[in-house]
Amino acid sequence: MNNIFTVVLGPVVGIMLIVLMVFYWKAYERWGEPDFDEKYGAFFDGLRRDTKWALFYHLIFLFRRLAFSIVAIFALEYFFVKVWCLFIFSTL
Repeated sequence: MNNIFTVVLGPVVGIMLIVLMVFYWKAYERWGEPDFDEKYGAFFDGLRRDTKWALFYHLIFLFRRLAFSIVAIFALEYFFVKVWCLFIFSTL
């Protein structure tokens, strides 16, 4: 059951993130408006809003977690691979 849940929910989260990024990218001019902030501002809580590059924070976060999960699952016997990947993923 967990495998089915993972296979279904994983792509849904990835697609949702990309759709949200496209929506916010196109609405860049309205980011500073109070009405826009009230409706859609939760996506940017704690991030800088003066640049479009703030959108990529969530995408990078998703890929870091995905890569870390893959390493944790498939590199069980390789201690140095896990340590190296943990170091790389924590510095990105």
